[in-house]
Amino acid sequence: MRLEDYLFKKRLTKTEFARKIGYGPQQFSKAINGHVKLTVMLVRAIEQFTDGMVSYEDLLESIEEKNVQKKMDDDKKP
Repeated sequence: MRLEDYLFKKRLTKTEFARKIGYGPQQFSKAINGHVKLTVMLVRAIEQFTDGMVSYEDLLESIEEKNVQKKMDDDKKP
């Protein structure tokens, strides 16, 4: 399950979720948006908090989707 879908289902903001798993909102945002590498500790915290509903593979897939969309948007710019 995508993290965004999990957060929507549980009615949590990214900031609330980050704090619940012991991360700062900025650090968390950078990681899930692919601006810095995911750490094992962060992935484990997400998997544990979501009871495995959001997996490492889900996180990687979501980051890849964002990267592809960003590239497409960049390619459209003159």
